[in-house]
Amino acid sequence: MCNELRSGKLIGYFFAIPCSIVTLVSFYQSGNSLGFLLLAFVFGLGAAVGLNLLLHPKTLVSVNDNVLELYSGSLFRNNKLIVVPLDNLARFEVRTVTDLDGSSWILSLYLYQEQSISKEAKDWIASTVPDSVTRQASDTTIHWSLTWPEGGVKGAEQKLRELIGG
Repeated sequence: MCNELRSGKLIGYFFAIPCSIVTLVSFYQSGNSLGFLLLAFVFGLGAAVGLNLLLHPKTLVSVNDNVLELYSGSLFRNNKLIVVPLDNLARFEVRTVTDLDGSSWILSLYLYQEQSISKEAKDWIASTVPDSVTRQASDTTIHWSLTWPEGGVKGAEQKLRELIGG
């Protein structure tokens, strides 16, 4: 856990607290209508997701054996999708990008030489990184979406500097 950048707990609170309140109220009201029981079940699942995120934050980036590993940060299958040797990393940048779809946290890796990326990783990038950022990519740049990184932009950048050692 000390060699990882994880998602922050704030998103867990966003799910757990409101969903728990709606679950309790819906369950209380379910005596009047069975529709409230279904509502309680659905929001109970949301509360469970929030509690899971609080107890087990998702790994976003890890550094092991002189390689930087990028994870999807997905709620259900948090796969390691890209592995970059630290020797190939020229610099990195963490920033917030806002477009019509909302805001995203983006990790940009600037490499000395081209890195091969699997089709699964390319598909993940296409679905999570805004088009305005992917248009800026080159063969030696990887833009990666970070899902609610702990500490936001500044915290994520500071943690990555600690992990990489520079």
